[in-house]
Amino acid sequence: MPTLPKYPIYKPSGIDWIGDIPEGWSVVKFKYIFNTKKGILPKSILPENNSNSNLPPYLSMDYLRSGEVSQWVFDENSKIIEEGETLLLWDGSNAGEFIKSRRGVLSSTLALIELRAKIDQKFAWYYCKMLEIELKKQTIGMGIPHVSGGYLQSLAIFVPKEETTQTQIANYLDEKTGKIDDLIAKKTQMINLLKEERQAIINQAVTKGIDPNAKMKHSGIDWIGEIPEGWSVKKLKYLVSINSETLPETTNTDYKFNYIDIGNVDYFNGVSKLQELVFSQAPSRARRVVKYGNTLVSTVRTYLRAIAFVENQDADLIGSTGFAVLSGEKNFNNKYLYYLISSEKIIDTICSISTGVSYPAVNSTDIGNIKVWLPKSLEEQTQIVQFIEQKTTKIDETIAKIEKEIQLLQEYRTALISEVVTGKVRVG
Repeated sequence: MPTLPKYPIYKPSGIDWIGDIPEGWSVVKFKYIFNTKKGILPKSILPENNSNSNLPPYLSMDYLRSGEVSQWVFDENSKIIEEGETLLLWDGSNAGEFIKSRRGVLSSTLALIELRAKIDQKFAWYYCKMLEIELKKQTIGMGIPHVSGGYLQSLAIFVPKEETTQTQIANYLDEKTGKIDDLIAKKTQMINLLKEERQAIINQAVTKGIDPNAKMKHSGIDWIGEIPEGWSVKKLKYLVSINSETLPETTNTDYKFNYIDIGNVDYFNGVSKLQELVFSQAPSRARRVVKYGNTLVSTVRTYLRAIAFVENQDADLIGSTGFAVLSGEKNFNNKYLYYLISSEKIIDTICSISTGVSYPAVNSTDIGNIKVWLPKSLEEQTQIVQFIEQKTTKIDETIAKIEKEIQLLQEYRTALISEVVTGKVRVG
């Protein structure tokens, strides 16, 4: 944190987590500074290749995050918002986060945050970002967390009376957070390059083997191409069990388990942030029995590549029915199965057979019918797994180190905003 001067006089804010604030700053509730307008579900969502370019895009989270998915909406009751407006993620795992908008139709999982008081707009944005930590602590809901509207409206906003002070604070944070964001972007690009290198190692090993001098043969399938002699091609369903265990509807209502939803699975980081639920309060999709050594493959929104090897040793793991749960049969190394399924050729195949525009999906039967290739011997599969892990361990360690650096930068950014917008330090 930079060494900055304090304000001359402070007074108690009356809020424990805020502490003292500068003398002369106003204390106003959130609801008197901002209007909050929830989005609604539109009547019709058209494919992204719709030719009517006059229609506005639907502001789904995927579109806001990446811009890759942009369904188009026409609904006279929908709220169209412009680029750069302040949105609050109302529902989902990131509920309580404020983000900047693209132009489009406000979705039902978002709320538009509009200024209703005369204060500096950028200062208001930074103050909203400061509120995120407390707002996220107060999200409610067992299955899908959502913002507590009552808590949001009651939050205190501390505002310098002089608008020039607000502007100085906003300009200072623009400069400092801009530098932090640039550094984070560079480190993120480094991670992306390392992930590409890691993926290339996996693709090569599970497709061509680890013997550079191995004789090759055509697999008989154009999209697979050549594979080493001695390898075989079979439909996946003849090599693995798929969704072998499911929780029956007669399950004890008090049965407690760790729930794995699509949002808990990441292509590079595996399974994390499990929810502990009881059967009586769990969503109806919480039915797939998951065990250590299984491979999870998302069958919905397949472009997200939610694929993971289950390292968790928990005895009571239950996954969403949005997963296909794969387990290798005899003479099939489960870790090799994971690396095979996570190879580019298999991922591309799963995406290509998915149907639907807004939420492309594939059923488990279709996944089972995908033709895959593998060494016949369990020993060679194990050798390939060992080779991949030997080559990727250092890459994974480097990625973890850079991710930690990014986390520290993000924490520093958050702390800097908090210190400045609450008047702990003075700028300008």
